[in-house]
Amino acid sequence: MAATTSLSLAKPTSDILHFFTETPITCRFAATKAWLSSATELRRDFLTQHSSIAVLTSSRKPRGTGQFHTATVACALASETTPSLKDLPVFPYIDSDGRIRPPVEPGTEATVFAVYDNNMKVQYIGFSKDARNSLRTLMGRRPELCHFYKLYNLPALDQKQLLAIRKQWISELGTTPRGNSDVTQKNMWEKPVDSGSVSERGKALAAASKAKMLLQTLMDKGLKEQMIYDPALLEQGKCDVLPDKDISVDGQTTAARGPAEEDTRRKQVVINAPTGVIVEYEIFYEGKYKTNGGWMYDIAVKKDNKETRHRVICGRFLP
Repeated sequence: MAATTSLSLAKPTSDILHFFTETPITCRFAATKAWLSSATELRRDFLTQHSSIAVLTSSRKPRGTGQFHTATVACALASETTPSLKDLPVFPYIDSDGRIRPPVEPGTEATVFAVYDNNMKVQYIGFSKDARNSLRTLMGRRPELCHFYKLYNLPALDQKQLLAIRKQWISELGTTPRGNSDVTQKNMWEKPVDSGSVSERGKALAAASKAKMLLQTLMDKGLKEQMIYDPALLEQGKCDVLPDKDISVDGQTTAARGPAEEDTRRKQVVINAPTGVIVEYEIFYEGKYKTNGGWMYDIAVKKDNKETRHRVICGRFLP
């Protein structure tokens, strides 16, 4: 009769490994079955102490055969619990420095986020491999609805987990956000802004005008970092913010670079007026857009603490 063998979760890992390599296979199966049916709390304690996935394998050559019989037992980590939306911290879309800087930990491969309006109602739930630029893009498309956000970072790009998190958040909300359920709203979140021009010749000008309005809205919201609408898309009558390619994962690079960038777009001008009076004023270049045959600039002129905005078109004259 085979000797009775037991396996206790209280034993150290070395004893467990010894059990699987030295104990007769029939005893291992019986003990393993009893072990796996033991109390849930004990199994949880074991998994907490041994955080890595352990695969215990033993090979034994049965008598009278030329083949090896392998017994494998895998102890996998309990799956990560899906984070509750209500338990996550809420962040203002624009921080106190006037920038969009989501807290993304090093090693993050994917992020799930929820965008809130000024009434703290979720408008859209999305996924991203680059949370900062995704949030920038959405702000550039729908600034009137981007006031707060919550996010959850993942160490691996796991589509099933991303979908599971979104499903749970929607379940918590009791309804699907309009940005995810309504086709029109979904397109407004996920596609570039359409200027609405029906004329081919007027597409670029209409898009530039739309981009100017969006930039003004962003400035009014307190955004201080540079947002540039893609010139190639403007030519097609659409508006979308270019990604910030030189940004570090945590957004600190942009924070340090922002004031310097703004200085390069702000110029002090001194001219001699025809009357002989010296006039000093400041020009701030808000935007530059390619048009059919030239360029269009949106500028702000400031003098004596008064600011006015102007559009300057440079290009060849049409016959």
